[in-house]
Amino acid sequence: MLGLVVLNERKDLEDTHNENSKEAFDSIKSLKDIEGTILSQLEMKASELLGDDNLIRALNESKNTAEYVAAKLKNIAQTNQFISRSRDVYAPVAYRAAILYFVVQDLQRVNSMY
Repeated sequence: MLGLVVLNERKDLEDTHNENSKEAFDSIKSLKDIEGTILSQLEMKASELLGDDNLIRALNESKNTAEYVAAKLKNIAQTNQFISRSRDVYAPVAYRAAILYFVVQDLQRVNSMY
């Protein structure tokens, strides 16, 4: 209910919250993909690992990606804290809306007309 109230009152906050969630998921997914690539390349024999340029490139790419993702996730966390504080302003409204919803839903028990 809080998401619906914020969506009606401050669409920009809810959109930013949704975008941040998607970006965080995509960032973590990219790290998992790179991890899988590295693990598949590490399955080779130890003697082949030392001269494998693809593995070295993958390790460098994973390091750069990990630093980028860490910075992005830190930024997303800070933004989400601001959004969470802003959303908390609408929590009492969402609480009352939830109560009202369930009261209206239970009116049919009082009288079948509802």
